[in-house]
Formats: sequence, structure tokens, C-alpha cells
Amino acid sequence: MLRSFRGHTWESWEWDPDSKSPDAYLSLCRQAVYFHVSPLLDSQGTAGVRGTKGFTHGEHYWEVEFLEPPYGSSVMVGVGTQNALLHTGDQKFVNLIGIDSESWGLSYKGFIWHNGRSRKYTEPFYERNTVIGVLLDLSAGTLTFFRNGVNLGEAFTGLEQVGKALYPLYHFV
Repeated sequence: MLRSFRGHTWESWEWDPDSKSPDAYLSLCRQAVYFHVSPLLDSQGTAGVRGTKGFTHGEHYWEVEFLEPPYGSSVMVGVGTQNALLHTGDQKFVNLIGIDSESWGLSYKGFIWHNGRSRKYTEPFYERNTVIGVLLDLSAGTLTFFRNGVNLGEAFTGLEQVGKALYPLYHFV
């Protein structure tokens, strides 16, 4: 779900059907993502999807609403470069956003991840209809998360130095 924030203009982007795990399924409008939808098949690994628009400057805000309670090994939102991983197979269930230097993310368990390291950031969110807002401010170089409209504080700094476009990311195990 995409909404404007603090007077910013709504930006046209959607989840990219060409930049996703084979285990990620998009709605026809490409605003909703469903992971591991077959009741007959177990998850084979972590599945992710990237937004169609990369950001190189300015402020950008979007929200991901969890219509069902988050569950499983890992559910994350965040940002990453074009090189950020979107899929693991072979029964690898990992926090994919932030696994390396190409992405920065927030886990539903309350930890933020980057470059394979994590730290406690907020309380876990297990409730249905939880809305996680993502504010990417490339002028200040910061990434800030919101939970149901409440600012959780800066999660990451220095993003203005990445030198590559940053894309919205979402993943599920």
C-alpha cells in the first residue's frame, strides 16, 4: 500500500514482477505480495521482492500492511540496491534483507539488519493489520521505520554514501 507522507507527492511504483523470488506472487495491481501460497508445498527458502523504482535522492515514504499476523522464521521490510538478494533455496531460512552490504532491513522480531549484523531496535510486531512505514531520506542519509504511525527512530545512517539507487524490499520465510 502506498501513501503520501508529510505532504510528499505520491510516487508511482509497485512490486516488480521481474525482481522477485519464484515463491513470491503479486496481486494483479502489484501492490500486494503473497509468499509460499501452495498448501501442498513447504517453503524451500527465503522469498523476497523488490520495488520497481530505485531512489537516489530526496525523501521517500511507503507502508507495508500485514493483513495476517507475521509468522515464520523471518519477515522483513527495508531497502536494498539492485544487487540485494531476493531468494534463497536449499532450505535456507535467513534474514535476507541485511544479510550483506547491499541491503538494510527491519525484522518483525524487532531487530534491524545490515551487513550480516543485527541489533535490537523495537519490540516485535505479531499483530494482524500492523502497518510498517519506511522513510528513506537520502538527503540526510537515514532510514527510519514507523509502526502504526509511530516513529521508531532512525535505524540506519550514512545511506547517502551508498552511491547506488535504493529500492523498497520485502521478504518472508
